Amino acid sequence: MSGKTWSEVAASYDATFDMPVDALRWGIRPMMIAPLLRESPESLKKFGTTRAAIFRIVAVVKSISKDSTTISVELEDETAKTTARGPLHHDFYPPMEVQVGKYAALHGVVKKTEAGEPYFFIYTMRPVTSYGECFNHLLEVVASLADLKREKAEWVADIDEPIPQGLDSDQTQIYEIIKDADEDDWGIERSILKEQVPSLSSSQVDTILDILIGKGHIYTTHTDDHFKVV
Repeated sequence: MSGKTWSEVAASYDATFDMPVDALRWGIRPMMIAPLLRESPESLKKFGTTRAAIFRIVAVVKSISKDSTTISVELEDETAKTTARGPLHHDFYPPMEVQVGKYAALHGVVKKTEAGEPYFFIYTMRPVTSYGECFNHLLEVVASLADLKREKAEWVADIDEPIPQGLDSDQTQIYEIIKDADEDDWGIERSILKEQVPSLSSSQVDTILDILIGKGHIYTTHTDDHFKVV
C-alpha cells in the first residue's frame, strides 16, 4: 500500500471516509455476510458490549466491475450474497488484484443505498492466499459469537442491578427515562426526552446527556439525538 503502515492508512480512512477516529480501539469484527446485512448499520456499531467500527468478511468473488472511480464486487460466502463497493484507488488495494472465482478478504462497513438496500463499503480488499485463512476466519466468527453470547448472559444476570453509582438526582432521572424507553432499537429521541422532564431546562438536559455519555452509561444510536443505556 505504497509503503504505508496500517496505522497510516487507517488515519487516511478517518479523514477521507468519516470513519470514527477510535476505530482501531473499537476493533475489527469477523462476520459472515447474512448476519452482517441483517442488522442495521446503527445496531452494528455496538457488538455486544464492545464497539465495532470495522468488519471483515472472507468470501468468493463472483464478479468484478469498475469505472474510473469505483469498484463493485459481487461476493458470496456460506450464508449469503452481497455487493461490495469502494473507491478505486491504489492506496486501498495491493498490487495483486483479486480474481473472479477466488476468495478475497475485505474490511469495511455496512452502508445503505438511496433505496435503503444494504451494501458493504470497502476500506481494504486483498486476495486470500490459502484455505487456512478461510478456515481461520470461520473460527474467528464462531469465537466472536461465543463472546457475544457470554456478554448477553452477563447482561441478563445484571439486568436487575440498581442505577449506576455516582449520579445525582437529575442524572438518575434522565438515566431512568432512557432505560424505560429502551425497547426501541433507536432508543429515545432528545426532544421527547426533554418533554418528560419539564423541571429541567433544555440546556440542563443536554449537559446531563453529555455527562452520561462521558461516563459510559448511555450511547447514541440512529443519530446524535437518539439515546440508549449501555
